[in-house]
Amino acid sequence: MMHLSYSFDTVRKMAKKAGISGLWQRQLNRRWRLAVTEHAGLEWSPTRAKLLFYGPSDLQGEWKAAIEKALKSELIVAHDDKSDELEEILTISDLVGWLIQYMQAGEKCDYLTPVVDCAEYLVREFSDLDDDYDMPAFLMWSPPPCLGSNFVQLTRTCPTRPYSSMLMDWAGRMYHELSLAELPPEDALKHTIKAAGLENLFRQKEKGSKIWLMSRRKFEERFRLRVRVELASSIW
Repeated sequence: MMHLSYSFDTVRKMAKKAGISGLWQRQLNRRWRLAVTEHAGLEWSPTRAKLLFYGPSDLQGEWKAAIEKALKSELIVAHDDKSDELEEILTISDLVGWLIQYMQAGEKCDYLTPVVDCAEYLVREFSDLDDDYDMPAFLMWSPPPCLGSNFVQLTRTCPTRPYSSMLMDWAGRMYHELSLAELPPEDALKHTIKAAGLENLFRQKEKGSKIWLMSRRKFEERFRLRVRVELASSIW
C-alpha cells in the first residue's frame, strides 16, 4: 500500500483534479474512502493526515502519479511516507470500528435479505456508539428489524443479496449476547476479534495493575497499524 501525506481538503481537491472520480464515504474508523473500483481506491486517515492507495499495485502507482502531478501543478509538495512509524489504535471503540471495516472487506456470500437487514442493523448500532462506548441494550423486545416478525419473509422465494460472511458471523455473536443483557466493551471486542479470525495476531500484557491488548509484529507488518488498548478486564 502506497502513502502520501497532506490534508483531507487537499486530497479531495487533488483527486478530482487528477480525474479520480467517485463518492467519498466516511468509514467506521473515522477514515474517508473513495472506492474507484470494487477492490481499489483511495483512503484518507485523520490520525496522521495520510492518503493511502489500496488495490492492485499498477493502479496504486497510476493514481499516486496522477495525484502527485496534480499537486505539483498547484505547487503543493507531497512527501512519500518512508518511515517505520505506524498508525496507532488506542481505544476499544476505534479497534472495534477498524475490525468491522476489515470484516466488511472480506469474502461475501448470498444471504436472505431479512437476515442481512438484521445484521446491518447490529453493525449500525455498534458503529454509532458515543466516545464513551456504552453498549446498546439490545434486548429481545427491541424494535424491528430484529423482532421475529421480520423473519416471516424467510421463504423459498425470499430475495438474497451478498454480504460479508465474517460480519454475518459477528452479527450472530452480538445478537446472542445482546439478547440477554448489555454487553461490556471487552466482551464485544473479544467477539469481534474472533469473528475476524485475528486472535493469533494479538496478545495481552499486564503492566502493574493495568491490562493491555497489544498487536503482534505480524499484525503490524500486515496492516501497518499498532494496537495498544487498555482493558478493564482480560478478554482471553
